[in-house]
Amino acid sequence: NAYSNMLFALNYVAEVSPITAKNEARKFGALARWQAPWRYDAWQPRRAGEKIRVGFVSGDLRGHPVGYFIEALLRHLDPKRFELFAYHATMREDQLTERVKPFFKQWQCVHGMSDENLAMRIHADGVHLLFDLSGHTGNSRLSMFAFKPAPVQVAYLGYFATTGLAEIDYILGDQFVTPHRDAAHFTEQIWQLPHSYWCYTPPSTEVAVGPLPAVSNGHVTFGCFNNTSKLNARVFDTWAEVMHSVPNSRLLLKAKQLDDKALCNKLHQEFAARGIDLSRIELDGWSGYTDYLKAYQRVDIGLDPFPFPGGTTSMDSLWMGVPVVAIQGDRLVGHNAETVAHNAGLGDWVSATTEEYVSKAVDWSRRLDELAVLRAGMRARLQASPLMDGPLFAQSVGDAIEGMCAANPFTCGDAPP
Repeated sequence: NAYSNMLFALNYVAEVSPITAKNEARKFGALARWQAPWRYDAWQPRRAGEKIRVGFVSGDLRGHPVGYFIEALLRHLDPKRFELFAYHATMREDQLTERVKPFFKQWQCVHGMSDENLAMRIHADGVHLLFDLSGHTGNSRLSMFAFKPAPVQVAYLGYFATTGLAEIDYILGDQFVTPHRDAAHFTEQIWQLPHSYWCYTPPSTEVAVGPLPAVSNGHVTFGCFNNTSKLNARVFDTWAEVMHSVPNSRLLLKAKQLDDKALCNKLHQEFAARGIDLSRIELDGWSGYTDYLKAYQRVDIGLDPFPFPGGTTSMDSLWMGVPVVAIQGDRLVGHNAETVAHNAGLGDWVSATTEEYVSKAVDWSRRLDELAVLRAGMRARLQASPLMDGPLFAQSVGDAIEGMCAANPFTCGDAPP
């Protein structure tokens, strides 16, 4: 667990190259193999015409970013082609859990089950393709995959770098988050979806977009609602330059960590050291989901952190009419901003450099009429994009599942009936 936590933390450190991170992840894979006393090398073959049995290992099939992004896939995957099996790694369940449970042929809580027993369960279920939805995050069962309980194993969604396990065959992405030029970053083989590797389920809470706040405020408000762990010296430098270039502008930061007064003081010191009057900085802590969405009504332009940009927060921001200035990454986690922007038709909001990032933020702060029109139509734009097209997304993932299975003799349907 400690090693896995370290690998997770490396994603926040720009100075650690993707190759270095991969080499560290490989050590985790070696440790997982060493702790697994045996490994499957034979599986139940798929009979001709039989549905593909697809398993999902996750502790986050609930009110969690993974749950929100996987719901559309589960809802729209063709039940004539696939049978779904859930191996839920926590006892926590909620309304989202209850919504997705009916899409599974079998749901099993595996909290507390050993890796060995879980692998035996999955193998006995005859799963053809097994998704890991956690990687090196909380409630992960990643080390269990070293037993190779399914003939095809795939990393997807819940993590944002290589797992380091040789037993995981593929990482599922798209042309933006996993471009083929980044193949050396992964121990897995890249499999690209044709559009976005995310599909956003909109909030069930009805919150209006609202008018552009700059019109009534008389000043532009920039905003970022990301985890404060994503903030660093380069981000502070860049945001301070934006604020110096846009007189009287404000910056609203919102995150649950900002209930901590010591952290707020530290952030104030960072901006004060860069010459920003603290009256221009607003720090907002935790709130319920409805109030979190309403807070976007106070923001004109979103500012993405880097090298670890937003994911769920970026999608929520667009849903609330707030476009986000972002920067190109050099690895999967940094590319997340690109797949959101390009699939939403906002590719021109992505910058190649911090200088361009500042320029875009400043330029849009001077085009308030255009920004107001963009804001008013943003939700419709998002709804019409691949980012919210559940049937298209499920068809793409279904085709990917069939493609990955077709490459394996145990899952291609060649077994005798």
